[in-house]
Amino acid sequence: MSNGIKVDEETFAKMDHDDQIKSIFHAIITTNENVTNQKLECEPRFKCLENRKWRDKGIAGGAGLIGGFIAAMGKKLFLP
Repeated sequence: MSNGIKVDEETFAKMDHDDQIKSIFHAIITTNENVTNQKLECEPRFKCLENRKWRDKGIAGGAGLIGGFIAAMGKKLFLP
């Protein structure tokens, strides 16, 4: 992932100090923009996943209660 850096290691080593600092600063700004955009794009998905946790726990608990009830009734009806 280039993060907007258009300079390879050899070229960077040959640059003067001011140009190196400018290219590092540009890379930091580009990386910050990428991270910010990624967070904004993923926020709805994260909210959906957080809400899904409670729904899944409720479904599992309800299914466990129903399954336990059926097992208890089956045990009373079919086992002496």
